Amino acid sequence: MRVALIATGEQGAAPVLHVAGRSLVLRQFDFARIWGAERIIAFGSNVPGDGDALRQEAERAGLAYSAIASAHALIPLVDWRDELLVLQPGLLPEAPLAIAALRSGHKVLAFTADEARNAVWERIDARSHWAGALTLPGALADRLEELGEDADPHAALLRIALQAGLPIETLDPDVQVNGAWMRLRGDERGAALCALRLGRHRPASPREEPTRGLAGTILNRFAGPLCEQKEALGACVALALLLPCAALFAAWSGLAALAFAVIALGVLALEMALGLDRIGRAAFQSRRLSRWLDHVPDGALLLVGMLAIGGPWFRQIFPPIVLLVAVRAVPWRADWRDAVHDRGLGALLVAIAALGGSQEPALMGWALLALAAGWARVSRTAVSPADGIDGRAEQIPSARTSASAVDQRSETGT
Repeated sequence: MRVALIATGEQGAAPVLHVAGRSLVLRQFDFARIWGAERIIAFGSNVPGDGDALRQEAERAGLAYSAIASAHALIPLVDWRDELLVLQPGLLPEAPLAIAALRSGHKVLAFTADEARNAVWERIDARSHWAGALTLPGALADRLEELGEDADPHAALLRIALQAGLPIETLDPDVQVNGAWMRLRGDERGAALCALRLGRHRPASPREEPTRGLAGTILNRFAGPLCEQKEALGACVALALLLPCAALFAAWSGLAALAFAVIALGVLALEMALGLDRIGRAAFQSRRLSRWLDHVPDGALLLVGMLAIGGPWFRQIFPPIVLLVAVRAVPWRADWRDAVHDRGLGALLVAIAALGGSQEPALMGWALLALAAGWARVSRTAVSPADGIDGRAEQIPSARTSASAVDQRSETGT
């Protein structure tokens, strides 16, 4: 059985740090579960909140749960055949590389002295600092009996593992740079950590999409208060759904400019929700928000565009359909041309045009820009079967030059 030891805190100690509304205790539980833990052992003085939350998460996941208040209490809970995972208090463990390393056998994870980027890592010898995680055979847990009952089990098990000669495996130091493996002390680092996590899964750059860049700027500016609010993600998702509905009502009431402006706000709310999702999930987790949310702005643009254009039904439906087809057909380039994908910026510009009653030409102009960007992309990259890789027609060698061409290819190895 795989067993994980997680510290839940002590009475009177500093509160456990929360990262994006989820405590380090529960983030260590997420890591232990991915590692393959079948039993969770919580060490602490039963601090209200942390221990209860960990127990509920373990029970919900179908894992065995035990709580201990001393090092000696751990001994009867770990069988000699078990594998014990030890996570240092305050560790934020999310690096997939570490999961693979700990699954492959008993070892102590470490950083070299030169690669330990701050002083929070405990030195274990002249060359290494403990990275805060280790796995060891359950039989070694019996050695805790040789120590005092009030010993810290995490530090004690580290010493036992080193004395038993378990191998030390060095982690890639880059995991500290992107926030996937850190040891945190105090709430003062919460805001900076949330800003760091924002760009880990998908960087937000104003150069690519202005609305996503604006959402990233807002999240970076208010990372601390936003990330500590568990309701922030749900509120942004609710706004991303309610604002398109409000836009439909405005369009039905004949307020085309207001309708498109509200769509732009809905796109901003959606980008903020996606940003909060990137901040909240671990490096080894996939996107939590449903993919169908990405289609909400398109649906709003289609329906509002139809309501905002007068005339016969075929005239109403043609511009928004052409627009959506054109925008979706444009390939991504990670440059300024990605602005044509930006539903928020486009809706805002259409709203400005709608103040003068020009929403239909604005929609068609947006579609033409998207088609032009897509044509420029395709024309530069498309290569016909008879073309070379540089886009120029390949010359077919004559019979007189074939032999020399073969000789030249053999000399260059191509």
